[in-house]
Amino acid sequence: FFVVANAVACVYGFLTAPISLLKAKAKCSIAAKFLVFLLDLAMVALVMAAVSVAAAISYLGQEGNSHTHWSPICNNFD
Repeated sequence: FFVVANAVACVYGFLTAPISLLKAKAKCSIAAKFLVFLLDLAMVALVMAAVSVAAAISYLGQEGNSHTHWSPICNNFD
C-alpha cells in the first residue's frame, strides 16, 4: 500500500505540475482551481494514510502484540 500510494501521488504530481505551470499565467475558473485543490488534498490524505499504516506495522513488528500472541520480530532497536 505504501509503495502504490506514493506511486499514485508521484504520477499525479508529474501530471499536474506542467499543467499548473502552463496555466499559472492564464485565466482559470474558480471551479478548476478548486478541483486541483481537492485533488491535491486527496493526494495528501492518501500519502498520510500510507505513512500511518507503515508506522503502525513497524511498531507492531518492533513491539509485538500480547493480545494476539504476536511476538516482536525486530529486536535490532533494543
